[in-house]
Amino acid sequence: MQEQDKKLNLLIAIHCHQPVSNFPGVFQDAFERAYLPFLNVFEEFSNIKISFHFSGSLLDWLIQKHPEFIERLKLLVKERRIEIIGGGYFEPILTMIPSRDAVGQIAMLKKKIKELFGYNCRGVWLAERVWEPKIPFILEESGSEFTIVDDYHFRRSGKDPERLNGYYLCEEELKTAFVFGGSEKLRYLIPFRLPDESISYLKNRLSLESGDLTITFADDGEKFGLWPGTNKWVYREKWLKNFFTALEENRDWINMFTFSEFIDKFEPTDRVYLSCGSYREMQEWSGGFFRNFFVKYPEANNMQKKMFLISNRLNELQKKHSSHRDKFALIKKYLYMGQFNDAYWHGMFGGLYSNHLRSGVYEHLIKAENLIEEIEKSHEIISQGDFDKDGREELIVSNKRMKLYFRPGEGATISEWDDKVRCLNLTNAVSRKFEHYHKQLNEKLHYSFKKKEKNIDPKSIQDQNSTKELELDKFLFYDRYPRYSLRDYLLDPDTKLNDFYRCTFKEIVKLGAASYELKHSSDHKKKILEFSVKEIIDMCVVKLTKIVSVLDNLVSVDYCLENFGAKEVTFIFGTEFNLSLYDSEFCTAANEEESVSNFTVNDLWKGVKIDFSLKPEGRIWYFPVETVSDSESGLEKTYQELCTFFNWPVSLGQNAQLKLNLKVKLA
Repeated sequence: MQEQDKKLNLLIAIHCHQPVSNFPGVFQDAFERAYLPFLNVFEEFSNIKISFHFSGSLLDWLIQKHPEFIERLKLLVKERRIEIIGGGYFEPILTMIPSRDAVGQIAMLKKKIKELFGYNCRGVWLAERVWEPKIPFILEESGSEFTIVDDYHFRRSGKDPERLNGYYLCEEELKTAFVFGGSEKLRYLIPFRLPDESISYLKNRLSLESGDLTITFADDGEKFGLWPGTNKWVYREKWLKNFFTALEENRDWINMFTFSEFIDKFEPTDRVYLSCGSYREMQEWSGGFFRNFFVKYPEANNMQKKMFLISNRLNELQKKHSSHRDKFALIKKYLYMGQFNDAYWHGMFGGLYSNHLRSGVYEHLIKAENLIEEIEKSHEIISQGDFDKDGREELIVSNKRMKLYFRPGEGATISEWDDKVRCLNLTNAVSRKFEHYHKQLNEKLHYSFKKKEKNIDPKSIQDQNSTKELELDKFLFYDRYPRYSLRDYLLDPDTKLNDFYRCTFKEIVKLGAASYELKHSSDHKKKILEFSVKEIIDMCVVKLTKIVSVLDNLVSVDYCLENFGAKEVTFIFGTEFNLSLYDSEFCTAANEEESVSNFTVNDLWKGVKIDFSLKPEGRIWYFPVETVSDSESGLEKTYQELCTFFNWPVSLGQNAQLKLNLKVKLA
């Protein structure tokens, strides 16, 4: 084939998504800055073809807020200028949820696309391009044909990304799927370099081939206007218009197809078996495998395992009951809404560190669970088992008002405290962890200052190097334990508030992570849990017993400290509550109060009030827990929760005991 006869087939996929629990203003901002202007430019170029993916949560918002946008898409679909690609309705990582739910979410979005655009979508967008070998099985079960990953997936499977051509056939248990490999090189060129650089790259790639070449570009729609610096560059400085113009001017050797059109015209290039993976940056953030996020972040693991439990309960319930069809559909919708991927991980976006996203997961999962309990008539229960799959048993205590997850093997703490009425996890807390970008904090601060002095061209998010505020290095504290509630401490008697806030305190014994013995009992109304542990302090055996009573909206904790040694021991004893609430009186700075018998946290925005009462009166240290995390617009300090530490200075003589009581009432 002569050089002038060779053709380059270019396939473009634009992925647009906003998590279901994101702020309404974020949806609108993304629409005005990215989705709408992109469509405005695209409509001018009749020879350009693009495949779009809109998550179900974004489609729902567009239908409600901008139906005219949907009508414009319908016309473009009818003209065969665009193809709509499906996926999981609420943008889950398909391999991180039960396979039946993955198939169900894909079917749900296929149905919506059929209703809106009048055709059966054939492709599936993989959230974060997370691939595992079971993806072909999920796709075929859902009636889908193809998906898109990155060329990095192929690199990990031994193929040269710069020699990929077309699409490939993947198989699992004789189930098959077609897979396109998106170009990482184009991801970094588009839209951050001049259009001519992309055209030159395509021309160079084609020159290396003996025949025709097919290249895929697939990336986020938000990078065209919403990412920092891109709105001016892409639209006001006309990058997108110039890019489309360049494609049209080179139509003599560049052909454009939608993915379905290309599959109908050309056969697969080859078979391939891809290993577990995602795009290169995600591999770095996750430590090589997406599921590692559930190890690094126990908070993410807790959400994911709760989601699995609810899915399993729903599945079993549907087998037992032929009625409740409408209620089952609603439960399934809430379950699916609690599976959106954004809150389960963290990389360059806020993700797990975004309190409102975690709250959204719990809100929808609790709604689903409440409806399940209505059908099961199982509000009043105590259940025990290894719910989070960490090798240790947990205990769930539930009544009509609350549900509490206790961890006997981890300090007898409360890792989840659900307010069933408000569908709110009150201990939706995240700890302050070391992140790799903390090492570059000083460099980023310097860059932020320089950026104000000099105009710098827009960069890919992965190349962003800035902070949103100064002196962030003063907030780099790292917690020893997950920020659960009812965590007990035996501290050095000289410990101060600032030591506890900065996590530089000295523990006399590691009570915060100790394994407690457990006894529990209950009647129809009250659930009683007795936890106990023995520790050695200065050659003395000290036993701590805490008896937790749960009744309606009240948690009462009775402590007994006993010294079986031959001398006096001195320490600070206290218990910590971390509340995902915001009280403007307590959440602005670290502070302490002496001689406290009553303390109230009042979140006016969420309408939640929690009353604490202490006997005897004690001391309270409280402070906002703030993380320093990266986001698409730079490093920032983010409020996470209010830490309240109720504590008493203790001198416990030989054979002496001390009794304390803490009551916690949810108003």
